[in-house]
Amino acid sequence: ANTLLTPTDWYYARFVELGESEAVPQEIVDFRVAVRATFASRKAAIEVCETVQELEVLFGQSTQVLDEETGEMVDNPDALASWPSNPEN
Repeated sequence: ANTLLTPTDWYYARFVELGESEAVPQEIVDFRVAVRATFASRKAAIEVCETVQELEVLFGQSTQVLDEETGEMVDNPDALASWPSNPEN
């Protein structure tokens, strides 16, 4: 999470220095909130694992699976949450 947040830290430094509310674009605020939420979700999923084998299964899960009814790929609820993309990239 820290690696994802670091590239956007400068927005908050600018905000503190200049005191301008528009110094941090809403898309950056939303991205940072999403990173923290994803971190919390991933941390909770890891903490319930009691063995190395459970961790291996968790980390080995595909992020998407085939929905047999629709034939479409959907998010796998058993997989670790995917990290959000930085809107600046």
